[in-house]
Amino acid sequence: MDLNEKYEAKHLANIRKLQKKVSKHYRNTIDKIYKKAFGLKLKNGDFKISDYPILSNHIDEVLINFREELNLMLVNG
Repeated sequence: MDLNEKYEAKHLANIRKLQKKVSKHYRNTIDKIYKKAFGLKLKNGDFKISDYPILSNHIDEVLINFREELNLMLVNG
């Protein structure tokens, strides 16, 4: 195996590892949102996020955290 092939193999392994980290982080983020929304009683039979300010704020915070941690993962590997 020459140097380029070794580099390519290592690079692909690093990409797969990062993909797993990002996927796990995404699933954890969705779980946090789901736990807060689970059992929510719909107002007027329709769902509008503006009717649930506590949930909306929670989602905003979780997504901000997701974005920040994702950026760190992508920069640092």
